[in-house]
This record gives sequence, C-alpha cells and structure tokens, in this order.
Amino acid sequence: MWSATAPRDLQSLFKGALDEMRARYLLTFTPQGVVREGCHNLKVTLKGAQGDVRARPAYFVAPAGK
Repeated sequence: MWSATAPRDLQSLFKGALDEMRARYLLTFTPQGVVREGCHNLKVTLKGAQGDVRARPAYFVAPAGK
C-alpha cells in the first residue's frame, strides 16, 4: 500500500509500484507422486539468492465430483 501526502508525490509512488511489480515472479508447479486430494503444505525458499518470498502455506484439492 502506498500513500501520497501531496499530488506531487504520485509520480514517484507510481514509479516505485511499477518497479516492485517488475521484480515479481509467479511460480507454478504440478506435483507428481503424491495423492492429489486433500491439504498439502508448501514451503518456498530461495536457493543462492536473496529476496522476500510471499507464498501461501498450503493448498487444498477437493475430491473429484464434489
């Protein structure tokens, strides 16, 4: 969340927001060799790099047909 105290702040806040969005990645995966249904814990880390990781702690797959 960004807050501007004056209209003159908007340009620099907008540029900062764009810079932050350009530095993001979306990671997707398809697990193999596990039961599909149920709750699955997730742990996302960076190897050999620095940065902030924002990821949900788990995901849930409902049984088929329900």
